Amino acid sequence: MVFFTFKLAGLLIEPQINRDNKNYPLHRTSFWTILYGRSNFIQYNPWPLSWVNDNRWVRMLGRLIFVLALLPTLMMLVGTIVGLKNIQSSFDSNVSKSLIGLFILLLFAYLGFAILYAMEYRIYTVIKTIFIYPAIISLGVVFMLGYEWIKEMTLPKMPAMNIVYRMGIYALLIAYGVDISILVFQLAIIRGWQ
Repeated sequence: MVFFTFKLAGLLIEPQINRDNKNYPLHRTSFWTILYGRSNFIQYNPWPLSWVNDNRWVRMLGRLIFVLALLPTLMMLVGTIVGLKNIQSSFDSNVSKSLIGLFILLLFAYLGFAILYAMEYRIYTVIKTIFIYPAIISLGVVFMLGYEWIKEMTLPKMPAMNIVYRMGIYALLIAYGVDISILVFQLAIIRGWQ
């Protein structure tokens, strides 16, 4: 397992993971890529095998989601950096800075657990976003910090970027909805619930 890579090109070539031990996509060896894939595309790691949907439109949807999800992911990374800067001054009288520092530390604790767990078992199947979801409020906090910082840096010079940010997020939410709908429809067919 590689912990210092993010193989977006591999995700765009092959947006799903497989269980084949000989012919597997390159992104199956990258911790951050697997985490990104599982966080954003339901069909990335379909299980059980009866849920596998390798329809070319579903695969195109996965590629679209992976591209659209780059913007909020970037905002979360920027927000984490901004939050880390706030930790330095978190022990003053400003309660909000202290809380932001606490949220950042909480997020790192859950990420650290996921990394240690993956290092211990050294197989892609143990890399799960569910280990990080208890820090969902922390993810929201770092997203908002990143969004506010990027907005402050770009909007005075390029006001139209606010529309780009919003449209990107709306398009991603619609793509998520389509992804969920496809899975629900597929399960209805499997179960015979027409």
